[in-house]
Amino acid sequence: MPSSREVVETLRFRRALEVIQEDDPKAAIAFREGVAFAIARNPGLGFTVPGLPEASGLPFHTERGSYLAIYVFDAEVVRFIAIRKVPSGPY
Repeated sequence: MPSSREVVETLRFRRALEVIQEDDPKAAIAFREGVAFAIARNPGLGFTVPGLPEASGLPFHTERGSYLAIYVFDAEVVRFIAIRKVPSGPY
C-alpha cells in the first residue's frame, strides 16, 4: 500500500473551497474524503496543469458541479494551492 503524504491546504485554497461550499455543501466532503485522501496516497493520479508545469490537477464532481483541485507535492507533503469550478457535461 502506498504511503500517505501530509495534506496541506493553503489559505487561498481554503477560502476558495469555502466559497464553493456555499453553493455546493458536498464539495468540501467530496474533496476531503475523496480527492485529498486519494492524492495523499498517489499524487501521480493528477495531470500537469497548463501554464503551471510544477503543479498537478485532479477534477472531481458532485451533484451540483465539477471542480479542479490544483496541487504540488514532494515525497512527504501534498499542498493544495487552488480549486476552481470547471464546466461539466459533454464536450
